[in-house]
Amino acid sequence: MRKIIVPVACAAAAVVLTVLIMSTVFQPLGSYAQTRPTSNYGEDRAAFEDLQARYLFALDFHDPDLYVSTFTEDGILDYGRYWFHYSNDNPEHRGVFDGFGHYEDELIKTNGKWLFTKRHIYNEGRDEWAYKGTKNPAW
Repeated sequence: MRKIIVPVACAAAAVVLTVLIMSTVFQPLGSYAQTRPTSNYGEDRAAFEDLQARYLFALDFHDPDLYVSTFTEDGILDYGRYWFHYSNDNPEHRGVFDGFGHYEDELIKTNGKWLFTKRHIYNEGRDEWAYKGTKNPAW
């Protein structure tokens, strides 16, 4: 009988030890998965739209502090000259103010807030700053 008890006791100890090790090893992963911050597409999309709005309001209201706050500390703004176009080259010789282009942005979430790390502004009215790709940049 003694020969049977010793292996059973060792096997039981091995099982207990394995359970303790496994619970220690996998517990941090389980608790991390439950406590890590989550966001979803809708929240991020709303934050992107808020960032765009703050950027545009900063331009509209000539607010350099607000403008700078939309970028990371080392953020890059890359844009061409003469973004807006004013001319009277039409049959009525009426003044026309226009401009068009698009942005390509790189963003990062810092301290829970989305910011531009790079913003490249294409000006479709100037050949040297027009988009040269063949694919629609919106998709």
